[in-house]
Amino acid sequence: MDQEILDRTQPGAPQRKIFAPAGWEHREGVTQEVGSAFFDDDLVVPDARKHWTPNFSAAILQPDGRTIENIEPICRPREGSEVWGYRFERTDLFGDGIKGSHGGSGMTALGGAIRRGELLTDDPLRHALKVCLFCEKYSYYGPDRAGFRWPAERADNYAATGYKGTNKSIGMGTLLCLKPDVDLAALGLQTSPGRKITRALQDYGAYVVDDAAHDVFYFCAERGVREEVSEVLGVEMDSESGAYFEDIAKLVPLLQVVDNNAPATIGGGGKRRAPLAPPLTQTIANPLEPHPGPNLVPNGTMELGQDAPDGWGITSEEGGKAALKRETAAPFKGQASLRVTSPGKAMARIQLPGEIKARSLELTGHVSAKGSANAMLGIMCYTSDWKGLNFLVAGNSVAGAGWTTVFKKLELPEGTAHVDVSLLIEGEGSGLLDEVTVRGGEGDPKPAVEAKQAPPKAENAWLPAPGFYPDYPEAWMNFHGSLKEQASKGGVDLLFIGDSLTMGWDKELWEKNFSPLKAANFGVGGDGTPQLLWRLENGGFDGLQPKVVVLMIGINNVWPGFSAADTAKGIRTFVDKLREKMPASKILLMGVLPAFDENDSIRNYVTTVNRDIAELADGKTVRFLDFGKDLLTPDGRRRDGFYTDDRLHLKKPAYEVWEKAMAPVLSDLISARR
Repeated sequence: MDQEILDRTQPGAPQRKIFAPAGWEHREGVTQEVGSAFFDDDLVVPDARKHWTPNFSAAILQPDGRTIENIEPICRPREGSEVWGYRFERTDLFGDGIKGSHGGSGMTALGGAIRRGELLTDDPLRHALKVCLFCEKYSYYGPDRAGFRWPAERADNYAATGYKGTNKSIGMGTLLCLKPDVDLAALGLQTSPGRKITRALQDYGAYVVDDAAHDVFYFCAERGVREEVSEVLGVEMDSESGAYFEDIAKLVPLLQVVDNNAPATIGGGGKRRAPLAPPLTQTIANPLEPHPGPNLVPNGTMELGQDAPDGWGITSEEGGKAALKRETAAPFKGQASLRVTSPGKAMARIQLPGEIKARSLELTGHVSAKGSANAMLGIMCYTSDWKGLNFLVAGNSVAGAGWTTVFKKLELPEGTAHVDVSLLIEGEGSGLLDEVTVRGGEGDPKPAVEAKQAPPKAENAWLPAPGFYPDYPEAWMNFHGSLKEQASKGGVDLLFIGDSLTMGWDKELWEKNFSPLKAANFGVGGDGTPQLLWRLENGGFDGLQPKVVVLMIGINNVWPGFSAADTAKGIRTFVDKLREKMPASKILLMGVLPAFDENDSIRNYVTTVNRDIAELADGKTVRFLDFGKDLLTPDGRRRDGFYTDDRLHLKKPAYEVWEKAMAPVLSDLISARR
């Protein structure tokens, strides 16, 4: 059983930072901050360990009762601690329920999970289920289907080499079911959970959402289901023997693919076998149904004005001088947004015209925060003689979260006659605001939220191009922004630059070997040479003049199709530009590490790249070190315990080899700078 972490955060819960996981088998570590969210202090999710690596796909409902934070694999080892996990695009509780935090498919953790209590009653399951398959054996990848189908939006990043199934219909998003003519009574199922799951498979089916990584078949269920079924029903759902195991073993060979499952024919079309669960809005009151009406905010789009948006001004500031400007760089929509820079605390506002007669108003806006700021959008209410009544907060955004959509119906205090739309910034940094509307009464609906578009792809390996994560469109730029801010503070003697292999250094090894050397980790997952060049040209390392730079880059150039020669040229270009930026720094250029299996074409790619970039070493400013052979057996196989299940990323023993290989070279380079 694949456990899902589903949690409804209580009002007043603290905000905690989220960090990228250090690795698959050990997730807590020294890694890059990817944002923050609200978490109850008593939410604890244990770290993974060798031979126990649950997906722990999480859906965390935020205190606003609507926003879902999607994280996988979530790790929260102690009460009140920070959180580790890859952070995917936020979703709306009242949305279509498809997207979420399953890393293999991009599908939801909340929808399709067997929930606590569902297997304890006689009522049938009223929804489709989710499963994890052994993708190496069953999932197909080829020129006619790239490992996924609707409603999944992607496959695993190793699908091209890791999916070896032959049935072209099977991949992420595949809907499996029991055929209507299967006689459930004739199966002789022994357990009530087995019977309920079997009926759900025939009535609704089950979607493939993640890789089981072993030749097993997992259903996805909320954490706690396994334990309550054991306690109440005496059925062991994770045992490899017993009545429930025998029930599921009968079902799996009978599963069929619903090949015509599509947006217009959900479940394959035809007559529905069983009713859908009632819509969420019938079971949970949705306070956010919009009241159409004209937008009461003058210049809510920020399009009018020169240096500052017309009508907007600073009303209060603490800790220094606040600044307000019309920001034309990367607005949410259109040509500009509002930016307020806060020295510690500041508020900007625009007054709604006329006297307010309504009892409630609906406020919509798109908010982002930078630095250490918390940007809160709300309305300030006044009496007829302009005495302040209350500031009503509709929603907020924190640094690292990207553009956050705020929409809330606000009940006005008695006596309200005038209203300002206000953006309150707490903490040093800045807040951005765009596409603000206030409505009350009949009229037009609120504007739809537009999806963030991906930047153009890199033209080649030696020209700059920004990174982009489709599942969390703001995340890569957030990485760049936070690292740029960190770089501006200086104080770094040993700088690591690279991709997720650099980003994933084991915490214990880092603290022991590198922290005393004033080291900083500037690795960003998914980066290739175009992304490093873009970061370099856009201030990502400004303020740094380290004694030594450790650089490892190149494996991610495979996925866009860059050749080994192109990658070597990209690395050479970056090294040349880095030497211009940091003329006094020594560079330890690491060889690209071997990945995947010994007969994979990527091995030849790695060998060729390393042969070419070894020529960059001059024995003085640039040294080259290739320890990849130490991770392999004499016949080229990956050594046991050195690589994670994706055959690309490293475990702690591999990082120990890396540290040992570097130690004498680093010592020599650092002492040479003294």
